[in-house]
Amino acid sequence: MLKAVIFELYGVIMKSKAEPAMPPYMIDFIRDLHKHGIRLFVTSPLSYKEMRRILEPSSIASYIEANVLMKEIEAAAFIFDQKLRPRDCILITASQEGIDLANQAGMISIGYSNPKLSAPALWRAALLLEGFDEIDHTFMQQVYQNRQDDAPKTIVTTDRLLIREFIPSDFDALYAIQQEPDICCYLEGFSNNDAIEKTKFAAYIQNVYAYYGYGLWGVFLKTNGQLIGQCGIELKSRKNTPVHEIGYLIGRQYQGKGYAKESVHAVISYAFEKLSVPRILAVIDKRNLKSIRFAERNGMTYVEDRKRNHSICAVYEREPET
Repeated sequence: MLKAVIFELYGVIMKSKAEPAMPPYMIDFIRDLHKHGIRLFVTSPLSYKEMRRILEPSSIASYIEANVLMKEIEAAAFIFDQKLRPRDCILITASQEGIDLANQAGMISIGYSNPKLSAPALWRAALLLEGFDEIDHTFMQQVYQNRQDDAPKTIVTTDRLLIREFIPSDFDALYAIQQEPDICCYLEGFSNNDAIEKTKFAAYIQNVYAYYGYGLWGVFLKTNGQLIGQCGIELKSRKNTPVHEIGYLIGRQYQGKGYAKESVHAVISYAFEKLSVPRILAVIDKRNLKSIRFAERNGMTYVEDRKRNHSICAVYEREPET
């Protein structure tokens, strides 16, 4: 069971030194953890007295047990006893240094992509967060449990969504979405035979994630865990050259709510920052005008038309922002 959470002061609890006010959602998050018996620590370059003075106006200073220097995270023996080991802890950090030190110490590391900071790569984090609005004690326990059970890897979360690897039990919900008339007509190799598709789905989970380390992932609502679609990166070939393509779909019931944009943005950011993908292509059937308009509205540039599986497709691309 998760026993402790360590927060980076500047970059996570407070967005930056220039913004001394703590966001209300962060106060609620810390109170929720404390209410559920999670021990709380802060890492910062400040003295414990200075750190408590900064936190005092938010009324959460009394919840914090200690201040840990970032360079001490790896050893940090003074906060760990027989009842609290590194593997019982999660570090939430906005820095690559924090992720590396936590991993070396045997902690779970969560990287926060702080929009106020120049974005670090945040490599090797167990999870990448883009916001805390709906993060609570239950979510953190699930992140911890996923790591203990070798459960499907959570790729990234957004304000409303959790994107993770598929597991076999996700098949029925995904298959129901794939059968929707305005979706199945654009799916490559979709047979509309549940036995065939279930076998293909199980083989994909077993082989693709392990071999490439990425693939098509499930898109779930954080509020209730409902699968609403898929989004991910696949390795394809274009003119005999390996390329990375993004694939995405959202069930009809959940369209028009911004979920496609939210999931695609998160996956593209993950691909550029964590996978070091040099560019991302989207190959879209030209009959699928909705997806073409979506690609154009979301920063993708038209490259050319090409034929794929007897259909004419428009090729769009996007490169990392410089």
